[in-house]
Amino acid sequence: MHTETMYFECKQEYTDDIKKEIVAFANTLGGEIIIGIDKFGEVVGVENPDDIMLRVTNSIRTSVKPDISPFVSYHISIEGDKHVVVIRVQAGTAKPYYLAMKGLRPEGVYVRHGSASVPATDYEILRMVRESGPEDFEEMRSIEQDLSFEEAKKVFQKERISFDAQQKQSLGALRMDATYSNLGLLLSDECRHTIKLALFADTTPMRFVDRTEITGSLFRQLNEAEAWIDRYNRTQSVFEGYKRIDTLDYPEEALREVLLNSLIHRDYACRDSTLIKMYEDRIEFITHGGLAKGATSESVLGGVSTLRNPGLAGVFYRLDYIEAFGTGIYKIMDAYKEHEQKPQFTLLDNAFIVTLPNVKYEVKVSEQSRISQSHSDVIKNLLAKCDTINRQEAQEKLGLSKAQSARILKQMLDDGLIERIGSGPTLRYKRTAE
Repeated sequence: MHTETMYFECKQEYTDDIKKEIVAFANTLGGEIIIGIDKFGEVVGVENPDDIMLRVTNSIRTSVKPDISPFVSYHISIEGDKHVVVIRVQAGTAKPYYLAMKGLRPEGVYVRHGSASVPATDYEILRMVRESGPEDFEEMRSIEQDLSFEEAKKVFQKERISFDAQQKQSLGALRMDATYSNLGLLLSDECRHTIKLALFADTTPMRFVDRTEITGSLFRQLNEAEAWIDRYNRTQSVFEGYKRIDTLDYPEEALREVLLNSLIHRDYACRDSTLIKMYEDRIEFITHGGLAKGATSESVLGGVSTLRNPGLAGVFYRLDYIEAFGTGIYKIMDAYKEHEQKPQFTLLDNAFIVTLPNVKYEVKVSEQSRISQSHSDVIKNLLAKCDTINRQEAQEKLGLSKAQSARILKQMLDDGLIERIGSGPTLRYKRTAE
């Protein structure tokens, strides 16, 4: 009796699907396929075992890429009085192996999970690609080859730069073998990486006001993320004499620099989205990937540029989106030079977080505190004359809404300035005894 496992597969007879099992074993840890055993694990044998071995050999030579032949061996075994064909597959060294008709995508790449051969995930394919060769992620062959570049064409045309096959190859989007690289995928309309943006009602992530996810070419993501942030980057105007001065919650130069850096320095081998979270007092940019190879926290914060994606940086430089490498943090800090609050940079093992403070929030909180104190003084003066008051009397004196007046009274209660007398409809307030 034979039982299928991660390393063992039974087939009653030869079928064309056997090449799928061979691919799965080669992409995982190797294994053995025996043709001539039914689904119950009983030996049924095969006729013409030599013909079966020839058919398997020819099938994998023409149907599996890259060449998997060096990792596959065959022999005929006799179990009882019956012949079976044993196919032994070693783990390959040029992973991922895939069915040529399906291509380097999940429906063409198989791996072994338990006792089954299943389509590999995009992440598993990328991991195999990265581990099998010395190429950087940008230079690797893209899993997706059916790409369009409508958004990229618009951007390059606007700058009066061609975006033909020669330009794509020069930029690194098109490889020498005429296949698209991962850099090409990032620039294409089919880019699978996204940016998620969220606006919260206050300083905590408890209540959403707005949220969205931007897909497509990195050019589209950059433009739409800028537009979304700009929508909520409020302007306050003050007049000095006859001159009007406009102040934004966040300096535009800092926002664009952080957004560009989040795209350029992200680890695109990771499928997690770039996150942008806007609160009442700050905006956070969370870029996955942590430090690039060879970089240190001291060098990054000191302005030394270690590029994770030099090809992508080169594209943005070519389009004048960035002026020079390594100046991003200086520009961000310079945008806040006139403000008391400063940007914060947090380095984690797998993420880089930039927090830009809302330059008007501290002023707003100070103003709210001043107004609250003024309201408190009104209540104190009223109690000095009346001994006790109810909520309606406080509201009339303050000139505020019912809810606003209730909040002022609650804050004074919390601060120990007043205390309650009675409850319900007869509830009144008096000054706390000194």
